[in-house]
Amino acid sequence: MARSLSLAAYLALARRASNPGVRPKRERPKGALIWGVADSAARASALAQLIARLRHLRPDVHLLLTVPAGIQKPNHLGDDVLWEVLPEDQFDEAQAFLADWRPDFCLWTGGHLRPALVLSTSEKNIPMHLVDADEDGFDEALWRWLPNMAREVLSHFETVFANSANAAARL
Repeated sequence: MARSLSLAAYLALARRASNPGVRPKRERPKGALIWGVADSAARASALAQLIARLRHLRPDVHLLLTVPAGIQKPNHLGDDVLWEVLPEDQFDEAQAFLADWRPDFCLWTGGHLRPALVLSTSEKNIPMHLVDADEDGFDEALWRWLPNMAREVLSHFETVFANSANAAARL
């Protein structure tokens, strides 16, 4: 699929602005690793509860939760939940993150998508699902200034579940 001009422009900037990135504090655990992306502590807790239920059926499943900088890990989440800051939306950082963690599956919540990270994940053939997508997750200037980019970025998700009729219409 040919990329939209908006997405191509954004990705060109994401390639230019590269930082060395932060290496993970812990090593990747053995077994299946589900990568959860949460934009709030509440969504992080919901993902942790979902994976805790799944672990009753599959004890080898682990959860890597990534959140934007500034969100603190809730006290009730145990040490078995790997908690990391979401990498910046730059190709070098996205590639390093994916190489370090090698997730098997991604559950992205809310919105606030990072196009370079989404495309890098898609290129690694890691299945991605956007759940609990809300209107606020697509109100950033990025989506307004670069038309058609949201549609193309969303096309890299296998499924998208909106949390309201308004969010569904917006998506």
